[in-house]
Amino acid sequence: MIVFMKNMLQKPLWRYSLTFCIGILSLLALQKAAVTCMAHFDLLNPDVACRSKEYERSEWDYESLRQELSTMIDQYGASATVPHISVFFRDLKNGPRFGIREYENFIPASLLKVPIMIALLHQVSREPSLLDQRLTFEDKGYINEFAVEQDGEELELHKTYTVRELLEKMIKHSDNNSTFLLLEKINAYGLKANSNTFSDLGTMKLMEGKLDNTRLISLVNVYVTLYNATYLPKNLSQFALELLSDTTFTEGIVAGVPKGTRVAHKYGVHIVSGDDGELHDCGIVYHPSTPYVLCILTSGGSIKDESIAIRTISQRVYQEIDALSRDSSNRQIVR
Repeated sequence: MIVFMKNMLQKPLWRYSLTFCIGILSLLALQKAAVTCMAHFDLLNPDVACRSKEYERSEWDYESLRQELSTMIDQYGASATVPHISVFFRDLKNGPRFGIREYENFIPASLLKVPIMIALLHQVSREPSLLDQRLTFEDKGYINEFAVEQDGEELELHKTYTVRELLEKMIKHSDNNSTFLLLEKINAYGLKANSNTFSDLGTMKLMEGKLDNTRLISLVNVYVTLYNATYLPKNLSQFALELLSDTTFTEGIVAGVPKGTRVAHKYGVHIVSGDDGELHDCGIVYHPSTPYVLCILTSGGSIKDESIAIRTISQRVYQEIDALSRDSSNRQIVR
């Protein structure tokens, strides 16, 4: 490095003057373009209005995918394999979104653990020590013997756990008993604090157990909120998404994307009888070029058939994002 700098200093400075001037002119051009842009869009978010718009996608770029998924869902329904499927997709980079049968009614089950986590972390933003507070698991009549997906992760009676540990068990292993214990802690902050959080997230009716035809978009928006860090501080949004990316359920959305792709998601399952019930999966897929939110809710079939349907839809969405990304790259090269 010393020799390199010495050689540079020995060369006449005029040799670098052209490069320097080009750099200055480029910066001035960019600054002028930014000022011009803001003059036209002075009432819009500058981060959105004045960023590069080259090859930005619109909802029409996803229309063929929407139609294909709609046909696929109709076929599942016609065969009675999985009678009810709702899908909602949102491109997190460019904004386009679409829903298919997004107004059907489902029992969200453990999908509600995500807004519960956010409500608690909202309190943590005011009281950082809350994550290290310890809660004791006692039998208060709500113990769920099928609390966790994975054996060995159950809470032990009379044992204390930090709020951080309980959050990890609730999200990573979908532990119901951890959820009940955390809900007790949330309720201690009072109805007003809780209702404000769930109202802000658009999940109030969900938390009250009411059917709400807008609930699927509400679930999608919860993940958008985390991704953009628009409700929780950045460090807590990151913490929440890290927990969601460590969930142990891999038979839905995760099974449909290439191995190693990061997915921050939560699944929910509601057993009706035997192996029949409702299976849902909702979260962020971190595609290298275009991260997106995908929520898939299913009911009326076996859990196995529903997981296959979710995997198939997830795979098709990822493939389409890949194709659109290649198309954008090719157009840039041609240009």
